Amino acid sequence: MQDENFDLGHELESREQIEKDVEPDEWTGARELFPRTPFPWDSMPTKITESLKQLARSHATSPLSLPGAAVAIFASVLGRTVTVSPKGSRIN
Repeated sequence: MQDENFDLGHELESREQIEKDVEPDEWTGARELFPRTPFPWDSMPTKITESLKQLARSHATSPLSLPGAAVAIFASVLGRTVTVSPKGSRIN
């Protein structure tokens, strides 16, 4: 039995108004200072870019989070195999 006082449309309007009222002014300032920019896909090799985008499509997700994870994994692997030293005589 449906309650006569229940109005889904009114409830949705109230939620939207609450979300607008709750958003602090600091976020507006941050959005102005740091606007969203598209990811620079051309900064990565084409094969890696294509692979990351295909991975995102196959998992029905946004590809924007994948380059960060890929770079972190690559840096981890590279950090285990390559040693960078300010002096050739330095020993860790």
